[in-house]
Amino acid sequence: MVISNRVLVVDDNKTINNFLVEHLKQYGFLPDFACTYETAVALLKRENYELIVLDSILNNGKTAIDLLSFIDSSTKIILLENKSSQSVNKIKNRSKRFDDFVPRAFKGRELAIKARALLNAYLPDKII
Repeated sequence: MVISNRVLVVDDNKTINNFLVEHLKQYGFLPDFACTYETAVALLKRENYELIVLDSILNNGKTAIDLLSFIDSSTKIILLENKSSQSVNKIKNRSKRFDDFVPRAFKGRELAIKARALLNAYLPDKII
């Protein structure tokens, strides 16, 4: 299997999206981003991603669960946990599809390490 490092970041907060995209680029990933559920669906229908970094609560009352039917079963998913632990617990309990979880208070390097571990590959030029 060839690893392309394609990642989709889905978060309705543009600041968080930009932060994640920049950090993932620094560690050799090729990230796209979506700030809305609709944009995420369009990208998922058009592109193949190895990893999705997904906010638990999206715009228009949508949740991470709503996007699962558009995500290939081989794609790894890191769920960004929101402040509302009740909502996150409901999402976690409804699906075993999520491969890892990151709390809202995270560092970009921490996410890159988790992403790399999930993809089970190494970065030839950088040490995480």
